[in-house]
Amino acid sequence: MIDPTPHLPLHVSTALRQQAEDVLEGLPEIAPSPIVADNLALLHELQVHQIELKMQYDELETTHSKRQEILDRYTNLFDFAPIGYLNLNSTGQILLSNLAFAKLVGIGRAELQGLRFGLIVDPADRIAFSDFLANVFATDTKRVIELKAERDSGLPLFLRLEGIRSVDTQECLLAAIDITERKLTEESLRQSQKMEVIGQLAGGIAHDFNNILAVITGYASGLLAGTSETDSTHRPLKEICSASAHAAYLTTQLLAFSRRQELKPESIDLNAMVIENVKLLKRLIGAQVKIDLLLEPTLDHVWAERGQVAQILMNLVINARDAIAGEGTISIQTSNAKLSEVLVPTGSTIHSDDFALLTVSDNGCGMTEEVKSKIFEPFFTTKPEGSGTGIGLATVYSVVTRAGGHIKVTSDPGVGTVFEVYLPRLKKPSQAFLSVSNTSETECVKKAAGEIILLVDDDDAVRQLTQSILTKAGYSVLLACNGKEALEIASNPTVTIDMIVSDVVMPGLAGPKLAEFVRQTRPGIKILMMSGYIKDPNLRSGMSHEELDFIQKPFLPKEFLSRIAVELTRTTGKQ
Repeated sequence: MIDPTPHLPLHVSTALRQQAEDVLEGLPEIAPSPIVADNLALLHELQVHQIELKMQYDELETTHSKRQEILDRYTNLFDFAPIGYLNLNSTGQILLSNLAFAKLVGIGRAELQGLRFGLIVDPADRIAFSDFLANVFATDTKRVIELKAERDSGLPLFLRLEGIRSVDTQECLLAAIDITERKLTEESLRQSQKMEVIGQLAGGIAHDFNNILAVITGYASGLLAGTSETDSTHRPLKEICSASAHAAYLTTQLLAFSRRQELKPESIDLNAMVIENVKLLKRLIGAQVKIDLLLEPTLDHVWAERGQVAQILMNLVINARDAIAGEGTISIQTSNAKLSEVLVPTGSTIHSDDFALLTVSDNGCGMTEEVKSKIFEPFFTTKPEGSGTGIGLATVYSVVTRAGGHIKVTSDPGVGTVFEVYLPRLKKPSQAFLSVSNTSETECVKKAAGEIILLVDDDDAVRQLTQSILTKAGYSVLLACNGKEALEIASNPTVTIDMIVSDVVMPGLAGPKLAEFVRQTRPGIKILMMSGYIKDPNLRSGMSHEELDFIQKPFLPKEFLSRIAVELTRTTGKQ
């Protein structure tokens, strides 16, 4: 006879049998038939065994349910962890990955299965990853590496990988942590530090350099005005003036992208600026490249610095021209931004309802992802040596971000490039914001009537040049080589002075302080400040506090005389 009792441990079997016996006793008795009566003992055993099996099944089902619950919790923890988890073999093949990593790289988990991890790594970092993996399998200690990977979307992805060898399975247990935001922040910091260093360099030389350029430009312009196109000296003088203007522009760009320029934002009609600059831009790019304009008629005004917006437009158009070999088209488009939001690399958002959009696109050679990632770096250029400075797009980036805007770039090799510049806009531009500089100063020029101008500058060459310009224009000129000497002259009530033209940065008594003292005793004297660059923030503050008018060195004689005429006729402000 076969023993029907399951082969369980004695204490388990005994306890289970007792429970089955208790259940059986509680069941209603059935009168046995004559046949059954002969096998009553066997029937009893079968009934007990049946109950034991039912109880074991229930217990197993409960245990399975609990194990499934634990497994579900582990699966959720594994899949939805804030970092990626993977198992790799010694060749780098992915044996297992969680859902978080699949989402991170933008590849389905099924597609990841069997894929070599090295194919996800940026080509420049693949050798380093191979060394990392070999070290993981060679030791029992945790190994760490930071590298650049590739998302399926093409967006940048930086990972910190922490790997250790499993003793049981001989697999690499890998944790992949997304450090993209940190890397982008670090890169932004490095970029800022570069610009800070360049800014210190540019700021340190800008004042003296622009003073030198003022002398070169002034004398060359004066000599050029006295020649005709047939004179042998006309072309060389014209080249000197052109080179001086280019040098001054480069200094301005250095100061702009290093954020050393003082901004004077105003309400600007972006469409009008584009139209104003098109003639100049067409001369710059040549006849082979066509400019198409698509301007939004109802475009809102933008709040920015006029000169810097012109820099943005000029640099983008020149960059587009350089990308076109032979014939091509540059498109300039304006619109009020309609997207719900613009995503920036750090993960924050810019709400484009507050922006106007300037788009400059070309059908040139386009850029690779590697080149595109470096285009805003100072002095980076793909042009042949001597053909480009590498500061044009760096200037654009700095100017746009400093104005509170944002710039996006899309490009494909062989197709072309699109730059989208978002600038803060004024939904209802106020007339109070409109700058008086919209009126051409040349229209206000009048002939000198013998007005007396006190000229103050500590640079002998600049002072002599400026005196020559004013004297030839018919003004009477008093000279002072510093602020203290100028104050002594202005403090004498018997000396007639219609206007003071003073340098800002001078040893001892600086220009703004001189203006403050003069206005206390002789408020009727007009004052015009000039400087190559104002580095000291206290001097800039003094200029603003005294509401002083200012002209930037170097300047052309015609431009300078135009400002003198305007200031002499001005009656607003503290003048």
